[in-house]
Amino acid sequence: MAQELNRYGVLNSLISILNEGEEDSSDAVIAKYLLQNFNHLQNLNIYDMADECFVSRATIRRFAQRLGFDNFKILKNQFESFHDTYSFYRAGIYDNTENNTISEQILKMVNECDSFFTDEKIAGIVNDIKKANTIVFLTSDIYSRQSSEFQKAMILNDKMVRIISKKYENSELLHSLKSTDLLLVISVSGFFVNVILPYIKDNQAKTILLTTVHDLKYYDYFDEVWYLSKSAKTNNRSVYTVFATQYCLEKIFDAYMKSLN
Repeated sequence: MAQELNRYGVLNSLISILNEGEEDSSDAVIAKYLLQNFNHLQNLNIYDMADECFVSRATIRRFAQRLGFDNFKILKNQFESFHDTYSFYRAGIYDNTENNTISEQILKMVNECDSFFTDEKIAGIVNDIKKANTIVFLTSDIYSRQSSEFQKAMILNDKMVRIISKKYENSELLHSLKSTDLLLVISVSGFFVNVILPYIKDNQAKTILLTTVHDLKYYDYFDEVWYLSKSAKTNNRSVYTVFATQYCLEKIFDAYMKSLN
C-alpha cells in the first residue's frame, strides 16, 4: 500500500531531477529516459535501460531507492499504474457535454463556488486559521502546487502552513496533530480522499474537506465538507479540477488579509 500511495509524487520528483540536476548526471539521464519512455514502460527492462543510459544496473537501483522504491521493478510498476494522474495532463479542460465556451464554464464554476463559499463560511475558516496552532494541507501531488502558493502567502504574513503530499502514510506531522490544529484535505474528484480516509480516521485536528463529490460518508471523517461544485466532477480535467481550488484558496487568503486590517 505504501508504495502505491507514493506514486503521486513520482512525476514531480522526476521532473525536479530533470530541471535542477546537472545535465550529464546519471540521475538526470535516468529521469529523462523514464519520462521519454512513459508510454512504453511495460517494454522496459533494467538491462536495456542501463545500456541506453550508459549507467550500471546498480546505479538504476540506487536511483529507484532515492525515490522511495525498493527496486526498479517496483518503480516501473508504479509508473504503469500512474495513468489516473497522467491522464489529468493529457486532456483539455473544455467540457463538450455543455453547449458553452470555456470562459462561460469558468464563470459557472465561480458562481457555484461562491454559492457554497459564502462570506459567513469564509469568515469561519479565517477564524479557524487564526486560532490553529498548526495548519496542514493534505493533498495529492496535483494540488500541492496550488496549496504551495497559499502556503507561501500565509508564511510571508506570519502564519505557518505545512503541506503533506508524499509518503503521508508515515507522516509524523499528520499523526501528531491535536485538537488545536487544522487539517485541510483537497480532493476535487474524490479519488485521493477515498484513499487517505484510513489515515485521518482518528486524527484529533479540526478537519475540512474541499471536494466536488457529494457523499454523506465524508461527514463521518470530517468536521466540515466544502463543495466546489453543485455536482461531482470526477472526470480527469475540467475548469473545476484546474481552477476551483485555486479560486477558493484565493478567496480565503483575501478574507484573511482583510481580517488583519
